[in-house]
Amino acid sequence: MTNFSNCLVKFAPEANSRYTTTDIGNSNLFADYYRDVARYVPERKMWYIFTGKMWEPDIGNLQAMELCKRLADELVIYALSLPDGRDRNEYRKAVERWQIRHYREIILKDAMSIYPVKLSDFDNKPYLLNCINGTLDLQTRAFHEHNPADMLATISGVKYDPEARSALWERTIQDVMQGDIDLATYLQKALGYGLTGDTSEECFFLLYGPTTRNGKGTVMETYMKMLGGYGKTARPETIALRQNYNASGPSEDIAKLARARAVNISEPDKQMVLSSALVKTLTGNDTMSARFLNENSFEFKPQFKLFINTNHLPKANDVTIFSSGRVKVLPFNRHFEPEEQDKTLKRQLEKELSGVLNWCLDGLWLMQETGFEPPESVLNATAQYQHDSDKLTRFVEEMLTPAPDGEVRTEDVYREYRDWCTQNGQYADAYPTFKQGMEGYAQIRKKRPKGAGKSVNPTAMFCGVQLKVGTAFQPQT
Repeated sequence: MTNFSNCLVKFAPEANSRYTTTDIGNSNLFADYYRDVARYVPERKMWYIFTGKMWEPDIGNLQAMELCKRLADELVIYALSLPDGRDRNEYRKAVERWQIRHYREIILKDAMSIYPVKLSDFDNKPYLLNCINGTLDLQTRAFHEHNPADMLATISGVKYDPEARSALWERTIQDVMQGDIDLATYLQKALGYGLTGDTSEECFFLLYGPTTRNGKGTVMETYMKMLGGYGKTARPETIALRQNYNASGPSEDIAKLARARAVNISEPDKQMVLSSALVKTLTGNDTMSARFLNENSFEFKPQFKLFINTNHLPKANDVTIFSSGRVKVLPFNRHFEPEEQDKTLKRQLEKELSGVLNWCLDGLWLMQETGFEPPESVLNATAQYQHDSDKLTRFVEEMLTPAPDGEVRTEDVYREYRDWCTQNGQYADAYPTFKQGMEGYAQIRKKRPKGAGKSVNPTAMFCGVQLKVGTAFQPQT
């Protein structure tokens, strides 16, 4: 009798009444025997199989059927190993039914409901990092063998070697950051933070370089290669403000990010408007609902940190996104001339990912010890981005001037505002929203314009300001 069949002894009907030769008993046998190998996920309508390193979705449930076939063959071998007699013959006839495909399908269908798991049961330990050669605890720094009980359905693209170092990576970071130690350290902390499933900082990162060939692409491509399955790329449209968006439709672009720890969006269009509400949700520790095409919806709490590398900072449709330090702009001001570029650099760095991982780990542990306060360069770049994104403030600064006795009709100012938004590639707010926002810059009174007779009805006026010379509704001289 094989070792495999030896294991079946405790699953025999005479050993446990749970394993009768009925449909229910056989489904119990499959579910119990493969409990650490196969689990059904109702939200995805498929089995997940533990491969020895991670749990993987079984598309088409083909692997589950192969496991069932394997058990079917071993049950026959086990039956033949029993002593001769009536019990052996009856048991052999019962297990031979497993050789029939239709019967195996019944077993698998019944087994689905025995130990089902939710998608949220996978990858719900934010400080476990699954590496090619084992699992690293990012808090205790302990390293252990892969274990199905960890319920990890994602794996990085790197082996953990606590002694590994990459002088090439460290030199690259210093070159890209132009020797700015504070900025390089903050980047190191941010990338280290991205190794975890912790999102308590509730922020996202804009790697902004106004010129091309500034190194941010090399940094992020290497980082994402090291992260493996924990790193996902997304289209800029995923976080863009969209007209007529059907929120109830399949949200595959969001669903595929469910277990990511870092999401990279590269080079959004110059005119893209950021959906501030969506970005707040993605970075705000809120539970989201998503679904893949033709699958059930599921809920998840994002674990990922959003990294946007761009030459053009996206426009924000709501400046409240800057509240609570949510936005972090990391300036990439270095420009590498053609003669300075090393076209083999990315390939070289791919060979040193274990060292890159340790550099990121040092950043994470430094962050845990000293905090995550941005350096002056990040604060200044973020403040400038906030100012440039506050279109109402910019409009007031460029188009209005304080005047104690000044007054102008709100509708006239709104027309100027819409024209200004069009010229500056901005999205114009609706009139009520604009009027409410202007309350912070001018008093609003309902009155007749200066010099108007009593036959003119009172109208809403902005008081204490006037339009600058050159506008359509500037004051008459």
